[in-house]
Amino acid sequence: MARCPTCSRRLGAGEVCPERPSERAPVRRQPSSPPPRWMDPIAGCLGEGGFATVWEVHPPDSPPYALKIAKAATELSTHRMRHEAEALARVGAPWVPRLLGQGITDSGHAWLSMELIHGDGLGELIAQGIGAEQARVILRGLLEAVVHLHAAGVIHRDLKPDNVMVGADGRVTLLDLGMAREVGSSDEEDSFSGSIAGSSEYMAPEQLGSAKVTVHADVYSVGVIAFEIYAQRPPFVGSAIEVERGHLAMRPPPLVDAPADIEALCQAALRKDPSLRPDAAELLKQLRSEVAGADSAGRRRTTAT
Repeated sequence: MARCPTCSRRLGAGEVCPERPSERAPVRRQPSSPPPRWMDPIAGCLGEGGFATVWEVHPPDSPPYALKIAKAATELSTHRMRHEAEALARVGAPWVPRLLGQGITDSGHAWLSMELIHGDGLGELIAQGIGAEQARVILRGLLEAVVHLHAAGVIHRDLKPDNVMVGADGRVTLLDLGMAREVGSSDEEDSFSGSIAGSSEYMAPEQLGSAKVTVHADVYSVGVIAFEIYAQRPPFVGSAIEVERGHLAMRPPPLVDAPADIEALCQAALRKDPSLRPDAAELLKQLRSEVAGADSAGRRRTTAT
């Protein structure tokens, strides 16, 4: 999703920034490749990244599903798709899409078929603006999903609003586990490909260097997402070098209009040292206790009047 280059808020396709009317997001691009030849009819493109394209498939006699096909027919692509399938199976629905199948096309491209998740992308919701009550519901759902992910022994490593789907009931589903790793595993794929896993605005400091990545990297990403939900921009913005410097050496700016407990949650999750960050379960407990405390206070005020 595009951002305003001046204020860094998210913009929908072709949308003009409300704070900088001279800035307009580009119109939505068409997929870089045509729909693949497949056993079931392809209804359209759900999304495209640097590694793979996801298509919506409508079989004639069964529910629609999502089909993810690697762009390159390489050993690395097959390796990554196999890792994603293993992570999806390990975590399971409803926290991630249900894995339906996997394989290799006749042309050598790895593919996964998954449950089609209905809802709104968190990136789109942030661009529209999220109310205070809904923000808490989404943040709680995000933390619940991350807690279950980590309990299954999986690190996502690429948590960002574009990889979070919010259902009509507020349930959060995590998407795109292509960068996911089993807790305690090595990062030999990153060394082989020469790449750094993750998206720069949401990456923990340790992902930018040679330090081992643990579940606390996901906690940092949750902190960035929480900050953006309330501020409509990540804590560190600018050029790639400026964003990296922010993650490594700068304190996040204060969340001026956010509740105090959300500000505290973000500051704790965004600590530079991963050993000082709480885990996702602790953040979820903190968030639930604040909600329970607010509800209790509200009931006492109602009784008093």
